Amino acid sequence: MSPVRLVVLGEGAARVPVVDEPFWIGRDPGCDLCLWDLRISRKHACIGQTHGEYVLTSEGRHGVYVNGAKVPLLALRHGDRIDLTPPDAATPVSMRFENLLEGTYLPEKASLSAIWLDRERANNGSRSIPGFDIEGPLEPTRTDVLKGRARGGGADAILRVFPTVPGGPASDSWLRLITALAGATHPALARVLDGGLLPIEGGARRWMAVEAVTGRPASVRIAEGPQALVTVCRRARSLAAGIHLLHSRGVVHGGVRPSNLLLRTDGSAVLVGMGRTFIRRDGAFALCGAKGEAPWVAPEAVTDGSLPTPASDVYGLAALTQAMATGKVPFSGDGVTTPRGPRAKMWGSEGAPSPALEDLLERALGFDVDARPTAEDFGQVLAYVEATLSKAAP
Repeated sequence: MSPVRLVVLGEGAARVPVVDEPFWIGRDPGCDLCLWDLRISRKHACIGQTHGEYVLTSEGRHGVYVNGAKVPLLALRHGDRIDLTPPDAATPVSMRFENLLEGTYLPEKASLSAIWLDRERANNGSRSIPGFDIEGPLEPTRTDVLKGRARGGGADAILRVFPTVPGGPASDSWLRLITALAGATHPALARVLDGGLLPIEGGARRWMAVEAVTGRPASVRIAEGPQALVTVCRRARSLAAGIHLLHSRGVVHGGVRPSNLLLRTDGSAVLVGMGRTFIRRDGAFALCGAKGEAPWVAPEAVTDGSLPTPASDVYGLAALTQAMATGKVPFSGDGVTTPRGPRAKMWGSEGAPSPALEDLLERALGFDVDARPTAEDFGQVLAYVEATLSKAAP
């Protein structure tokens, strides 16, 4: 768990660490906790530290309520309920403030995670993942990926345990990543429910809980042959919007590839597999290669030790789009054991049904990183292509 956090109450329950301040709450994607509700201002409230206390200030025009009372400013206490809408509303937007370090002296600019980990080790704190009932490993050979369920009738979850990091900046970076992921939701991204640190000797073991998603891996469906182009565009457009949200929050997914994309029966797609995800300002936790999926990885990120970028995510998105439309890998060769060949044409001699899509994929799959479109641009072109295809359909 994390020492200081906001627990979002209701159906979309999630625990969002409060690591850095000011910590912004609002509707803007750049807020630490972004809530998609028109009753909430773009920047609705802010949490900051003053003389060692966490102080909540109302910044939007709709007001903030703490324990039922409307307040402009208030020092928060462990267990306080915060409502961003009137608490007597039919569906209030509510959360709970939790401070496991309340009453502990916090030196200025001190690492909260380091202080908390030291205290937990001294008190023989729990080494098990809190808040979830563990059912067992997801696969018999994987002890680091577990099936579980949030306690209190919560969602089914996939819990993953990651390698150890030392207390201090590295553990703070992990909590910042959990904030960036759990603090915003998108239909094309697996919902991060919780995450934190387990105290062990000499450091902390990282963990993350993601809501379980059902669907067929894109890797299986691609092998079966081409998919309807309008369906491909619809799925890829939503995926581009989800990736753009990550990028706007400073996050690189680092694993946009078929095995991490689940296709659902309603025609949607959900990106999972956050084992290589990181915040750009902090850098990756463990640099690793493609691990058998090099044909889908951008050339600049395919070798061991290379660091993917937002442009690398866009490359993976483009490779997925072409592969779903054609049933084939866009390139021959993986760029590691064999040279990567020229990009395969999507269509034969009859020509491309959408020149805009062909041009988009040519740029996004190019070796020139700077020439690739952003995830936002990629999605906008796909929206145009999808509209054109839908209009042309009989």
